[in-house]
Amino acid sequence: LAIVPVMGCGAMAYGRYAKRLTKGLKERVAEAVGVAEERVANIRTVRLFGQEEEEAARFGEMLDGMAGMVERAAHGEGLLMGGLAFSGFTALLAVSSTTP
Repeated sequence: LAIVPVMGCGAMAYGRYAKRLTKGLKERVAEAVGVAEERVANIRTVRLFGQEEEEAARFGEMLDGMAGMVERAAHGEGLLMGGLAFSGFTALLAVSSTTP
């Protein structure tokens, strides 16, 4: 049972990390959606100046930047869940191996 406070502290630390990461990701998504909406609304101007490929590349770069954030969030959650499972099973093993 001594592992429970450690697991709780780990979960709290991950919760704070996930909250910051989610906030940043939401801001990036809102920015990308705003850019996309602006470009679609002004598609005639974009086409007039032949900037379709440049705008698509710019939007792709924004999405690539978000992919790194999503990857960090997935790694963090995987480490947390794996650590919790390992800790829980290790505690169970310790308890079951000490009982006669």
